[in-house]
Amino acid sequence: MDASNVAGFVILLALALVLAWVIQALVSKNLEGLLGEILKLPDGTTFYARCFSLGLFLAALAGALGTNFTLKPSDPFMEYVWKVAGGLQSVCEYFFAFLLAYLVLVTILAAALRAKHEQ
Repeated sequence: MDASNVAGFVILLALALVLAWVIQALVSKNLEGLLGEILKLPDGTTFYARCFSLGLFLAALAGALGTNFTLKPSDPFMEYVWKVAGGLQSVCEYFFAFLLAYLVLVTILAAALRAKHEQ
């Protein structure tokens, strides 16, 4: 594998992990508050918050690892830029799929436990 292909992959991986970290930092405080209010169990809140973080970072890794850098050394620089952008598109698709699944899970959890607490 060419050094520029490795560099492109490392850049994509770094961008994916930074994006996952930013999303996690923006959402974690409010998510923990919501889960704490719904679950009323500190260990449950910690569990679901950690599952969120783990799922987000695994989605970032899956999107980045799914991108294949097989460009030739003679290809122009913009080919590498487009390949990284295509990889980021894949990362975002994994993020959106995970966030949608997690949102459905938390909504079902909130609806089930709210009915239980109201009785």
